Amino acid sequence: MKTRNAFTLIELLIVIGLLAALASVFFSHFSGTKEEVAHDPIVQKELSDIQRAFHRMAVDCVLQRETHYLKIAQYGLAPLMANSLRTNGTDNLNWQIAVWDDERGRGWRGPYISSEGYREIDPASVGQKSGSRTERVPVLTTPHSDSETDMYYYRVLAVDIDGKILAPADIDTADEVKKVDQFWVVFPETESWGDNISSISESKRRRLLIGD
Repeated sequence: MKTRNAFTLIELLIVIGLLAALASVFFSHFSGTKEEVAHDPIVQKELSDIQRAFHRMAVDCVLQRETHYLKIAQYGLAPLMANSLRTNGTDNLNWQIAVWDDERGRGWRGPYISSEGYREIDPASVGQKSGSRTERVPVLTTPHSDSETDMYYYRVLAVDIDGKILAPADIDTADEVKKVDQFWVVFPETESWGDNISSISESKRRRLLIGD
C-alpha cells in the first residue's frame, strides 16, 4: 500500500484561498479600528468646544428654565450661532434676551460659535430631526458633511433625572419643563438612539453645563 506524503495542487490552492480570505477580513477590520481611534480625539475636542461655548452663553444670558429650556430642546445649538437674540430683534427663535450690558455683565454677546451651514429641522421632534414641520436654522455639521441635504449635524437632547430622552411635546408647559434635568449634545453621526441617554456611547456625547 502506498502512503501520501504530499498535498495535491487543488488542496494547496484551497488552503491559500482560505488564508487570503481570512487575511482580508482581519486587515479590513484593523484598518477600520485605526481610523476610528484616530478620529476619536477630534470628536472629543469638538464636543468639548461646544460644551464650553454653551456654558458661556448660559452664564451671560442667565438662562431660565421655564423661558428657555423648551427652546433649547426645539432648536438645539442654533442659539449659539445667532447674531442676536435681543428683545427688540426679529430672531426667528424668539428668545427675548436683552442686549449685552457692560455694567451688569449680562445679556447676549454672541454668536458664540460660527455656523457651518443650515438645515431644515422639525422643532417638534426629538433631537431636531427632519419632519413635515420645518424651520431653517444654523447648525454645526460633521467634518465629513459635503452637502446641505444630509442630516449630519450636532443635536441636543433633553434628558430627565432618570436619563430618559424627552421630546419637546413632553415639556411644552412651565411645569413639564421642570422634568428636564440636563441637556446633552451628540455627535452628528449618532443618527439614532434609544429612550435613554446611556444608549449613546460616552465618546459621542457631552453634557451641556447650563445651571438652573
